[in-house]
Amino acid sequence: MATLSGYMVFEQADGFQYSLNFSAAITTAKVLMQLQFTSAMSGEIVEIAVDGQSDTADAMEIVVARYSAVSSSGTSFTPIELIENGPASTTTNATNGTGVVFTTEGTQTDILLRRDASVQAGGGFYWSRGMGGAKPTRLYLAASGIVGIKSNITIS
Repeated sequence: MATLSGYMVFEQADGFQYSLNFSAAITTAKVLMQLQFTSAMSGEIVEIAVDGQSDTADAMEIVVARYSAVSSSGTSFTPIELIENGPASTTTNATNGTGVVFTTEGTQTDILLRRDASVQAGGGFYWSRGMGGAKPTRLYLAASGIVGIKSNITIS
């Protein structure tokens, strides 16, 4: 078993930024964070980080993917406003919408980013739109779009 924690910062088309975050003991491959915009707004992922700690596991694969159907049985998470006095986020907040640690994965359509990471001794994964050399450099999400960050390998 590994303890994973992480966050995703996103920016709505109106320029306001929000964050999702999680921390959980993870034993199987699962969607760690999911963001679903309503039909009224699009956006862009600004930053993603997943850190881990395990005494036995080392390798972990983090996948950032678009979905055509939401993952289910997660914990609802209301995005945290990062710019003071901004409007509420225009995401779908529900156990099958914007949330964390989902037990059933939705229908994946495109893999946007895939990276190996080490979880032993506190290693992890980090991506930012400011990372000039990393491909892709921008991750856009259309109105009604769904994106998920998942651990793609079972961790012992």
